[in-house]
Amino acid sequence: MERIFTADLRMLETIQLQVEQGLLPPDATARLGYNWGPILSNPAMACLWPELRTQVGPSLRKFIEDSTPERDRLPCQVDLQALRDESVLGRKKKE
Repeated sequence: MERIFTADLRMLETIQLQVEQGLLPPDATARLGYNWGPILSNPAMACLWPELRTQVGPSLRKFIEDSTPERDRLPCQVDLQALRDESVLGRKKKE
């Protein structure tokens, strides 16, 4: 899931930069299917965003964070590190 969001964010950032440079029209983001709306109200993105936000530039970070008012952002209900540990290391045997 994280790889998919990272790829989408990189593409969105590329589109956004090209719009800023005048290479694409202002509505390119929406026309190319990146009109995600309040993306941080998506449970998966809400959980991954704290890590993903460090991998994008400031203008995309602002774009994403401005898309969802603070009060509408979902809190992450998953301990991602524990989930990764269990997935990568395998289930720990109960002693």
